Amino acid sequence: MLAEQHPRQYDGALVMCGFVAGGVTETAYAANARILFDYFFPSALPGDAFDVPIGLPYAPGSPLFGSIQNALIAGLFSSGQPTIQLGVTAHLPFRNANELIASILTVLGFNVRFTNDILARTHGGLPFDNTRSVYSGSADDVALNAVVQRFASDPNAIHYLSRYYTSSGALTIPVLTLHTTFDPVAPFVQEVTYSSTVTAQGAGSLLAQQSVSRYGHCAFKPEEVRNAFSALTEWVETGVTPANGDVTVP
Repeated sequence: MLAEQHPRQYDGALVMCGFVAGGVTETAYAANARILFDYFFPSALPGDAFDVPIGLPYAPGSPLFGSIQNALIAGLFSSGQPTIQLGVTAHLPFRNANELIASILTVLGFNVRFTNDILARTHGGLPFDNTRSVYSGSADDVALNAVVQRFASDPNAIHYLSRYYTSSGALTIPVLTLHTTFDPVAPFVQEVTYSSTVTAQGAGSLLAQQSVSRYGHCAFKPEEVRNAFSALTEWVETGVTPANGDVTVP
């Protein structure tokens, strides 16, 4: 957004694992994961997606964190494998059991740490709506959609996040994005959304997108960051657009 709104102050921008699809999309990702967690693991985490007790002691090593981690591990082997169902229905990134559990713990932490901050900015209005959402991928989608918790949005809250926490795509300077393909905080699919947004603004020539095939949020090697910044610098100085695609350093 700095690159879009203040292009005279920058020559180019390197955006690493950004919430490039915007605040509404990112909020929905975290909220849906929390809502589905509450369905598959009821009462395991105090509150709900938009009612998080202030100061909830959720951090690695805390009793609450440990109990949720243990419940997720048990859910890999219990009837119906609720941990796997959760990962699939919430569209979390994972390639194995360890990554699945890490993704769930991470997105729950995002919900616990930042929900009250978001609500403070929207004066308590909900920037999320799942009243008509149809969740799929569980062992019984009919039962899931019949009882999963529903929330109605506040249009003013949606407008606030759309205006102040969502990129317009109207680029006038070079922007290079770098994103891990299995990012549990800012899903890689957001890059697809951002590309469409930029293209719709007629600024596709000013966007290059590179990926690193790895699990984690900004889990880059130093060489990958250095290479990306060098590519951006060359783009700004010579006009040579960086190649799109996988730039993983083995």
